[in-house]
This record gives sequence, C-alpha cells and structure tokens, in this order.
Amino acid sequence: MKVVKNIYNGLKKMPWKKKAQLSIAFILTVALLVSAPSFAWFSYKRRIVKLQKVEAPNVLVLSAAHREESMCFEINGINPNEIAKDVHLQDIKDSVGTDPETGETIYQDRKITYKDYVFCVTGTAVDKFTIQLAYTTNNPFTYAVYAADELTEAELTTQLTGVADGTPIDFVAYTIQDKPVKIQETELAEYINLSNDTGNDYHLDTDSDILCYRIDTSTNEGNSGLNNGQYTGTYLNSSDGLDANNDVKVVNGANVSTSGTDGNYYRWAYEQGDGVYQNSHHDARPVYWQATNVSAIPGETNSNRAPFSRHFILRVQWTADALDNTEKETDIVYLSVKATS
Repeated sequence: MKVVKNIYNGLKKMPWKKKAQLSIAFILTVALLVSAPSFAWFSYKRRIVKLQKVEAPNVLVLSAAHREESMCFEINGINPNEIAKDVHLQDIKDSVGTDPETGETIYQDRKITYKDYVFCVTGTAVDKFTIQLAYTTNNPFTYAVYAADELTEAELTTQLTGVADGTPIDFVAYTIQDKPVKIQETELAEYINLSNDTGNDYHLDTDSDILCYRIDTSTNEGNSGLNNGQYTGTYLNSSDGLDANNDVKVVNGANVSTSGTDGNYYRWAYEQGDGVYQNSHHDARPVYWQATNVSAIPGETNSNRAPFSRHFILRVQWTADALDNTEKETDIVYLSVKATS
C-alpha cells in the first residue's frame, strides 16, 4: 500500500503536461494490447483464405457443337426440295410404280422432311437440368430433341458398318471452327477441368477438322422421358405443339386451358407497361416445351457434381409436301437450359 501511496503522491505533484503525456501513453498501451489479438486474427484469416479452395457455384453453359461459341450454332434456311440422304450419304429413292412397257420399278427421289442441328450442354456441380424450347409457328414445323454422341469420322464409320442402305440419316457432320466457349476469358474445357476425361463425348485433342454427332438410341437416364433417344418432354401452353392458342391461366390455384390473350404464357410474352398487347398474330405467340430431369451423366447420379459435357440434336421436322418453296416464312427458336439439382 505504501508503494501505491507514493506513486499517487508523485502523480499528484507532477506538472499537468507530464500528466497528459503519461495518460496518452497509458491509453495507447492499452489499445495496443487489445488490438494485437484482433490484428493477429485477421492476418490468420487472410492466410486461411489464400490456402482454402473456394467452392464454385454450379456452371451450366449452352453452346454449339464441341463446346464452341453459340455464334457457331446456326439454323440455316430449309430447302424442302433437298434430296434425302441415308446414313451412307446416298440419295434415298422411293418406289412410285411400275413402267407399263418394261415392267421395271419406277423410283423417285425422296425429299427431306427434317433437318438436324447439334448443340451442347456443359457444366459442373450439376446433376439434373431442364432443356426448354420456345418457338413461333409461321412454318408447319414441329421440333424434337434427341440425345447424341460426339464421334470422329472413323468412329462413325465403325458404327455404321452393316447398317442397311436406305436407313435415314441420323447424324450431323460439324466442321470445327476453333471458337471454344470461354468463361472469364478461360476456355470452357480448362475452366471446368474436362481435360482429364477420356470419354467419347469430349475429343479435346482430335486432329480432325470434322466431328460427327449421332442420335444415341441407347441412352438411359433412369426415367420414362426418353423414347428411342428422343426426349418426350411436355408442352407448357399448347396441346399439340403447333401453336400457342391453347394457353394456360391460373384460376383459384388450378391451371385452366384458355384461348387467346388471357393466359400466363401470353402475358409473359406480350405484357407491356400499361397492360397486355391484344393484337398479336396467333403464329407469333411462342410455344413452350420442356424436357425435365435431363441427367448430367446418363444412367448415373452425379453425386460428386463432376464436370460433364453432353451433346443433343435439335430436329426440325415437317410432313412431306407441307412446305412450299415459293413461300418464305421465318420462325424464331429459343433454346435454354436451367440446372434443377
């Protein structure tokens, strides 16, 4: 107590300037003692962030064939007078009768009734996803989506060995354009680390300029949404897939079929700031179709959310003689994908 009393008396007799200096020094000392653990904690956290691998969110990219930029995906004009080819690229001819004089069979070139186009879905941290088509109906087209394999020309030739002449073509040849999709200025295959995969659906190091995409009739995704390689899917606002006149609106919580301009899908397409546009042509009303629960890895559950890449064929089709080549109409077709699990 005597020591404390002496310190107190010494402080009491100390000039006020000395007292102020001592007070400031004491406050700074306490502040330093309090803040030192905090600075050490923040420094430790910074080191943890540098060393810790950040878990990336899911990535799902829609692209042209072979994971190339979407600008490479092009639906060209369709010529209904084009001659149909078989899997061996020979013209398909149909018997149309018998020559009355010679008795020989008369053949006629078959015209095409469909055109196929390839697209690719690549991603990581995804198990299931939905493919959606939205399209207008100026032309008498219907649309179908098929599972497809990416093959080299040599692999395709092997698969077609023994396939009978006249079998309608079920593949698309694609010329690589060296325009790979990029995410954050990094090529997609590198970004999601596809380089270590040896599956046939990648062909990252192919020397060929051409790859072929064939409908995969053996794909099994563990559900009933596939029929011989084709996704059955569901039309959201059309009973037949030909137009959107049979729209849907919600009445007391239930979906009710309607006609005209009072359905949900119509409003989403034509709603304006001051209401809904009422004077649209029925062929300009988009039809919506979806294939749900499409597997990232067919036949398996992608529980580890591994990187994947899958190809699909979009088939634009019509009935024979339904198109008049003298009439030129344009339709808009939108493809989109969404991760669902």
